[in-house]
Amino acid sequence: MSLDRRSRLLGQIVRFGLGKRIHQMSPRELRKLRNRQRELSRFHFRLLLGSRVKLPIVQDCQIPTRDGALIDGRLFSPQSTTPLPLMVYFHGGGWTIGDVNSHDLLCRRLANRLNVAVFSVGYRLAPEHKFPTPLNDAYDALNWAVKQASAWNVDASCLTVAGDSAGGNLATVVSILARDQGGPKIQKQLLFYPVTNGNCESQTHQTYSDAPVLSHEEMRFFVEQYRQRPDDVNNPLFSPLLMPDLSELPPAMIVTAECDPLRDEGEEYANRLRACGTPAQVFRAKGAVHAFMQFPYLTKYYSQVLDEISVFIDACPNELKTPPAILNGLSTPISSFTIQ
Repeated sequence: MSLDRRSRLLGQIVRFGLGKRIHQMSPRELRKLRNRQRELSRFHFRLLLGSRVKLPIVQDCQIPTRDGALIDGRLFSPQSTTPLPLMVYFHGGGWTIGDVNSHDLLCRRLANRLNVAVFSVGYRLAPEHKFPTPLNDAYDALNWAVKQASAWNVDASCLTVAGDSAGGNLATVVSILARDQGGPKIQKQLLFYPVTNGNCESQTHQTYSDAPVLSHEEMRFFVEQYRQRPDDVNNPLFSPLLMPDLSELPPAMIVTAECDPLRDEGEEYANRLRACGTPAQVFRAKGAVHAFMQFPYLTKYYSQVLDEISVFIDACPNELKTPPAILNGLSTPISSFTIQ
């Protein structure tokens, strides 16, 4: 499948003003240019990025971590007379760039459309803070957010962890840690094009090696920033696809983009969850590229994806059954449907 016209334009926008490819820059230089892009987008790309959804509650806070550091958090909540379900969100950016500001628009839209309270976590970034520090921050933030539930008037018994790309990676591993360490009872996982294998060896890493937004070399660059040692990529807490036991985890919805190097590993992770008895749905957006959920007016399937997410979030966990047939093969969509 070839890229659709909107995806090609999205790629041009994401790379606007960078001058060099991501893997040719230092993390500090990349962050500086990304911040400049974000400033420009306020004036030039608002029509493409979408307007900011106004919410009655947008609250910044500081989250304590196990080593005494404070990290940023931001709560987004619609108006409600009853406690809303809680979604803890981990932003993407290859563990190296991004923060609560970079994903502000997306988190606002999720809170508004799904009628949930979204708590966005600004974990510390690599390479200054390598594996497992961002993961520890994510897990500490999850525990802290659950403890704040009553003060925020949200319902932590209806808890979803969510994230995109590297944030999707953190969401998957946080779910595993919560299972194994007696942590909060997570009801669901919502994963947008997650990183599940730091080895970057799947077929789509070759097929879409030079894809817009995220290329194979750029993904390898991000992995290099995050890992401390070469063998970290074989640690299941780095590459959850390598986790031997994926049973008794929260039901997952995984959204993949067809023209994305990460597509296969996201869909294979769903296969592994299903094989271990954990319900998992996959929705593949044809012709779409990595990070498409941040660009609603450049995404053909944006509204449809949100509709399916809404159904997933609203369903009781015991209604999300594992399909009787597990379809194998990395090139085969394993979803209840593929978005056409």
